[in-house]
Amino acid sequence: MDEFEVCIAGAGACGLFGAVALASGGIRVCVLEKESSIGGFGVVEIEPEIRSVLCRFGLSRFFEDSKNVRGKVVLQRRLIEALLEAAYGAGVEIRFDAEVVDVEGFIITYGNKRSLHAPYLVGADGSESFVRRRVFETRGCVFDTLASSPGTYCVVDKTPPVKTTQRRGTWTLGPSGLVRLGFFLRPNESAPEGVAAYSLKCRVASMIALDDKAFLIGDAAHSFGSNPSVNHGIRSALNLAWKLYYAIRFEKTAPLATFEPEMRRRALSLAAARGASSWVWGKQRGRTAGLKLFGATPGAGTLFPEPYVVEENATTRHVLGRDLPMFSFHVVGLGVDPQTTITIFQTAKLLELGFRFSTVLLAGDDHHLTSHDDLSHVYHEVETTDILRQWRRRYQNPDVVVVRPDLYVFAGVKVPDLHDLLDALLTLLHQPSFGLEEEEEDVFPAARTRTRTAAGTDSLCCMSTASSSSSCI
Repeated sequence: MDEFEVCIAGAGACGLFGAVALASGGIRVCVLEKESSIGGFGVVEIEPEIRSVLCRFGLSRFFEDSKNVRGKVVLQRRLIEALLEAAYGAGVEIRFDAEVVDVEGFIITYGNKRSLHAPYLVGADGSESFVRRRVFETRGCVFDTLASSPGTYCVVDKTPPVKTTQRRGTWTLGPSGLVRLGFFLRPNESAPEGVAAYSLKCRVASMIALDDKAFLIGDAAHSFGSNPSVNHGIRSALNLAWKLYYAIRFEKTAPLATFEPEMRRRALSLAAARGASSWVWGKQRGRTAGLKLFGATPGAGTLFPEPYVVEENATTRHVLGRDLPMFSFHVVGLGVDPQTTITIFQTAKLLELGFRFSTVLLAGDDHHLTSHDDLSHVYHEVETTDILRQWRRRYQNPDVVVVRPDLYVFAGVKVPDLHDLLDALLTLLHQPSFGLEEEEEDVFPAARTRTRTAAGTDSLCCMSTASSSSSCI
């Protein structure tokens, strides 16, 4: 029987990108696609963040070849073809005419009774996902009404003829201020007169992260309202990929426990179900989860800027972070050496887990480091837009930023706090899983899918709900 470390069901954009990401880290991946060839239709608008992610994984030529000058709008089939080529190049095993028909333990059966063994299964097999087997039906009704003013959400001139208090539902903003409101009907409840009830499928949340062994990404994870975009699916795939990498390569499973709650926070305007309940994230300038260890840590959950830099004693410029191993935490000192305040023992532990250290001298600064550790790379920012300085000023001027493998900020701190922060992060990574405790204020009101036993154990869940292009996920 063939042995793989991860099996992905579905060779769409999400599944193929997840395979490329994992294989780039040396993970043995098999993709099973039920059709005889790839699909994909229509066009997709690639957000700048996702373009950066795709370029990081070897798809820069795809955007260079695009007829669209900025490479923003592309044919979805062409994107999938480029991902398929990248997957083959990364050594991914792809099997067509291979629909998953059974999953028992770690044995995955597909096609004509063929089987393979993989300890992790990722369902990326679309809205009719077989992997998402546990599905229940919920009845609901829809109302169209006008918003009180353009750009104002969920405040309507005419109140829908159903109670909205404690009632699950969603809204969709249409043209000319039209708002479509959808509400779930309670058991044995009828739709109001003149409104048709309909049935819709909601995913069972336990299948989004089942025992930290089976996961859903992309359209397989959501079947209420509008389907998640390719951009959202690629974010989810990268989020899962680096956490699977840490579980497989370092036997650190704690990050996997954060996949489901982070996925919920990212699913802006999409329904997320758990058992008999669900939650819809509205458009809000939200709370950032941040690190509870240090209060509301500035910048946590935002996408870290990617300025052009030149390494010291070099001449070729490149994008900061692109030269890092695919799944490394990046400890970035902004004008300071991040290793000056941490111990040799702590440094050794971090290096064992693939951490990398860098110092960036911001554009316009004429100072230079008097000394630095040989393990730290020193870069000079050559960006004329001062994006690093602007980001730093916006988030209370941290001296050091810890960036996750998916390029989102884990925390930004002053130099004296760095040692304690890294100790806390090491503690989190070494925990077997996250447990459960109640708090007065729940930072994850819809994402409490598991309980916690230690203060700060949600710290890896630092995705923001702020509605900006970089952090509104």
